[in-house]
Amino acid sequence: LLFAVISAALAQWPGWTPPCPTNCDCSQDGIVDCKERHLTSIPARIGEGIHRLDTDKVLLQNNEITTVRRNTFQGILNLNELHLEHNFIITIEPGAFSGIVNLGKLFLNDNRIGSLVPGTFSGVVNLNS
Repeated sequence: LLFAVISAALAQWPGWTPPCPTNCDCSQDGIVDCKERHLTSIPARIGEGIHRLDTDKVLLQNNEITTVRRNTFQGILNLNELHLEHNFIITIEPGAFSGIVNLGKLFLNDNRIGSLVPGTFSGVVNLNS
């Protein structure tokens, strides 16, 4: 709760912009753009920082990501669309998508995923594509 209050106060500060993950661009319309950056892993701060409150879409396609770790996107409360296509993803840990209950679109095509274990999509209730 305190984080939300501080976030709201800082958002009103003239010229202040919320932190954005390293090697990514964040836009005012809720997009975190990390596509085509030759990333081998998802940026550590992707689920941290004040930008997460307004993030609607995360673009991570066309990188060299191999693993999606547990709780990677936890805290991105309004995330609706997640692009992970065209990577080298082999492993998606159980709970990798936990905490993003509003996720409606998840793109995983053109990866190297051999199998998924139970719990991979636990808590994701609005997924429709």
